[in-house]
Amino acid sequence: WSTLFLEFWKRKEITTAMEWGTVGFEQEELPRPQFEGVKKPNPIDGRDYIYFPYSMKVRRLVESSMVISVFVIAVLGAVAGIFILKLVLTHMEELTQGGIGFGGIIASIANAVVIQVMNAIYGEVAIQLTDFENHRTDTAYEDSLITKTFIFQFVNSYSPLFYIAFVKPFISYLDPCLGSCMGELQTNLGTIFIMRLAVGNITEVGIPAFMMRMKAKEARKEKLELSEVEKAFEMKEYHVMLGPFEDYAEMAIQFGYTTMFVAAYPLATVMSFVNNYVEIRVDAWKLCQLSRRPEPRSAEDVGSWQPILEIMSTFAVLTNSALIAFTGTFAINTPWYGRAWIFFSMSFAIIGLNFIVSLLVPDVPSTTEIQLKRQEYIIGKVLNNIKDEDDDDYSGLSTDLDYTIRLTDDDPL
Repeated sequence: WSTLFLEFWKRKEITTAMEWGTVGFEQEELPRPQFEGVKKPNPIDGRDYIYFPYSMKVRRLVESSMVISVFVIAVLGAVAGIFILKLVLTHMEELTQGGIGFGGIIASIANAVVIQVMNAIYGEVAIQLTDFENHRTDTAYEDSLITKTFIFQFVNSYSPLFYIAFVKPFISYLDPCLGSCMGELQTNLGTIFIMRLAVGNITEVGIPAFMMRMKAKEARKEKLELSEVEKAFEMKEYHVMLGPFEDYAEMAIQFGYTTMFVAAYPLATVMSFVNNYVEIRVDAWKLCQLSRRPEPRSAEDVGSWQPILEIMSTFAVLTNSALIAFTGTFAINTPWYGRAWIFFSMSFAIIGLNFIVSLLVPDVPSTTEIQLKRQEYIIGKVLNNIKDEDDDDYSGLSTDLDYTIRLTDDDPL
């Protein structure tokens, strides 16, 4: 279903871009005001343009990558610390009540909190790094920010789940699963979904609403009558780039939770549906009631989020096949070569089916394609003055045109 979702999203995307006239927007995009460099004559047309040396660009990208690597290592260390904490808590008898071990639940909550905190810290660092890289256009800036943020969030969000699913089953003598590894994976996924729903709504709506109420209370104490413009100014700004970026990142991470571990936790699809239902209304309330009016900006597509979602969709095939073949009880009595055969057979069969589906579903609907060609034809005639194919047949005809303005029309018709 993830392949169908992505294919039909492409169709919806190009149709919407055609309706709003943003097809080809990225080719006409102007440089960012924050882009720095030296003025030099353009070797093509001789006009001055801002030049930024390629060697300096590569150097900054390397330095940025080194900082990202440090943060990724820090995340892996935090994940290791969480599992050491879980190992300690599960051996504490006072945390086991009625046959239920609360140590694992506490560690799962700690894991969810660490994920949210690390994402918040790295989000600020990623913005600083992207500013340092000095990208020419807003699209290049946003694509770079998306890539580095997603790499970090992928490790931060999914590494504990990969450890439970594919490492703990094979080191049970050192770190045994609580019950079954599938059960522990379900517990962690359920806890993460609930924590994301609760923490996300508190940070997006609860805190801004509380701050607005406090400001309104202070204004009433001072007996100030604020105008509508002043009330709007007191609202939180919905950043023209970072606002949608944060919403996209939240949905992309949830897409990974829903697709990559659905074999272990089928309820994740239902929880995602509930979360999205709430999220739509939370975001609507945030935009309409708690934020200043957003500044409109043009966009041709969702940028780097599309290939990221496609990679995650393909990766989900591998993870779910591995869960069935190696982690679950489906092939528990099957030798290792049999499990490997199940994994590769499932993976190649589903990836092949996804490839066939992507070929059968065209990226551009036929009606949209016709309209785009019609639009290109009209632009060529009106703006570029492209001749018709039969213009040369009439080029030799001479006509005497009379441009005299007459008071009466002599034409009997």
